[in-house]
Amino acid sequence: MNWRAALLGLLAFALALVAVMPAGWIGGFLPPIIQCAKWQGTIWRGSCRALTISAPGVPPLTLETSRWKLHPLALLRGRLSADAELTDARGDASGQVQFTFGGRLILRQVSARIIFDPALPTAMPAGWTGRAEASDAELDWQSNELHHLQGELRIFDLRDDQSRELGSYSLVFPPSTQPPFSGQLADTGGPFEASGTLELSMDRRWSLRASVRARPDADPGLTRYLGMLGGPDASGRYPLMLEGSFR
Repeated sequence: MNWRAALLGLLAFALALVAVMPAGWIGGFLPPIIQCAKWQGTIWRGSCRALTISAPGVPPLTLETSRWKLHPLALLRGRLSADAELTDARGDASGQVQFTFGGRLILRQVSARIIFDPALPTAMPAGWTGRAEASDAELDWQSNELHHLQGELRIFDLRDDQSRELGSYSLVFPPSTQPPFSGQLADTGGPFEASGTLELSMDRRWSLRASVRARPDADPGLTRYLGMLGGPDASGRYPLMLEGSFR
């Protein structure tokens, strides 16, 4: 028997099964922290209504609709690959998701939009509002380590808990496979002029080095934020230095 023909026949049979097997079969392989209220379609091309993620220590997160389309031929390269789309009243995201048999998570061509919501786990202080967009985002993640990063994050119409305007900002990471990953921070309008660098290490540590100053027409009440940074330099810019880690 020609082993190549046998292998192709087995692959064709497996693909035929994937094409007709109901999407709900996926539920049996998901961890308990991930639940779906309603499966639709097949494993190859399907969707989930009300996908809920219940991670320890944070409130459950429910997304209205999740859709996917598998790339079966990626299995020949030892990868599970799919085009994925998430939609919700608070935002949406789309891109290509890959998992390798070695436990590597790969995201490609990711774009996303989100409105800051108190029910969502974000790093924003309580009561702050705004929205964010990500574009051309890519990352490789394995064994809790970051191995590749690129993309742009933009924050619009940021306001504090007293509805005072704090401005809009962008953070751009050029393509890189060598840590630390360095992103350029800049304001794109608002009461503050800001510029600096955010560095991310492979082991999820981060550091921000930037300088900020208020524009002449800024709300005088906002100077309290700058006063927390210490004293200004000769040009009136305040140094901003922060560091921490993502856990």
